[in-house]
Amino acid sequence: MKSTFSILFYLKKGKISKDGKATIMVRITIDGLETTFSSKQKVKPTMWNQDKQETKGYTDPEMQLINEVLTQLRHRILKEYNNLYDEHGFVEPAMIKEKLTDDSSRIKTLGYWCNKFFESYKNKVGHNTSKKPIPGIYLLKQGYSNLLNITTAKRMCM
Repeated sequence: MKSTFSILFYLKKGKISKDGKATIMVRITIDGLETTFSSKQKVKPTMWNQDKQETKGYTDPEMQLINEVLTQLRHRILKEYNNLYDEHGFVEPAMIKEKLTDDSSRIKTLGYWCNKFFESYKNKVGHNTSKKPIPGIYLLKQGYSNLLNITTAKRMCM
């Protein structure tokens, strides 16, 4: 059974750049879970139509280009949603965001991979595993969190 799914483009009006433009943000919501990221497009707030989730000024080549980029992004999001659903049997917004944003340049730490495992396991409970989570998983996560807190505290004291 597929989930409720929506894509919303909106302006981040709280941070207007010096040239008077606001970033167009993307919000993906699936079954009440949401994630937000930048479309890397900027537009003046007066040139944004929130109802249509696109720019105004259809004759302006810059606005046409931004609308085309947003359309392509919407199609990529839908494609990733379908691919991830076919692969895992469920989709979370963060999974789509990870596929679309360039995280390849960041170094992934042990903490990143542990959290990724814990989140993946939590999402599989009841889907691809038993209905109840294995208690050892939570003990492992608690131990890992305690280790990180101790390590961080030691670094701060040095």
